[in-house]
Amino acid sequence: MAELLNQWKAAGSCGKETDDALWEQFNAARQSFFDRKQAYKQARQEKAVNSKSAKEELIKKAEELKNSTEWKKTADAYNELLNQWKAAGFAGKDQDDALWEQFNAARQAFYDARTAHFDAQRAENAKRAEAKAELVKAAQAIADEKFYSRENSDKIKNLNAQWKTIGFAGKQQEDELWAQFRAAADSYFEGLKQYNQSRRDQWMMRMQENRARKL
Repeated sequence: MAELLNQWKAAGSCGKETDDALWEQFNAARQSFFDRKQAYKQARQEKAVNSKSAKEELIKKAEELKNSTEWKKTADAYNELLNQWKAAGFAGKDQDDALWEQFNAARQAFYDARTAHFDAQRAENAKRAEAKAELVKAAQAIADEKFYSRENSDKIKNLNAQWKTIGFAGKQQEDELWAQFRAAADSYFEGLKQYNQSRRDQWMMRMQENRARKL
């Protein structure tokens, strides 16, 4: 439009009456464009104001959640807030980046805390798994010895009691270590059962032999 106006001015006059009539047509077309441009600009400004208001509300919600320790529930809530943020639209060049920094800072505070929590949990689980692995070794050593006594039975039972006091070592390691410990303990007590049965059988045999000699 600016270029066309420059060309209009350079075209020169074709007479006042004709100039005025042509100018009215030309200027009407220009004004139609500028009216639409102004309406578009105003609509964008109104949309930016609404977007800014919506994003400020989302920032408040994000701030309220940042100290939560309900990790799964809160992570899902943040995902939903992020979807709403994207749908809220552009809040204007001067506003949008600053608003995002506030919103993202709240999200990041939560995610940093979640990461620290699970890192600490993994470290604690590793310590517990190490302690339980030692109990597995101890139980397996008793089972491998194949020496069946009240003392060794008490040792196995004591190891089981220690196991319960150590705490959870993480699902994958917990199940695997427990299976190993249980197998060692079962091996010992199955051996003990067979040992006791063998002693009873031998005792019964001696009793029968003694009875036969007396007859």
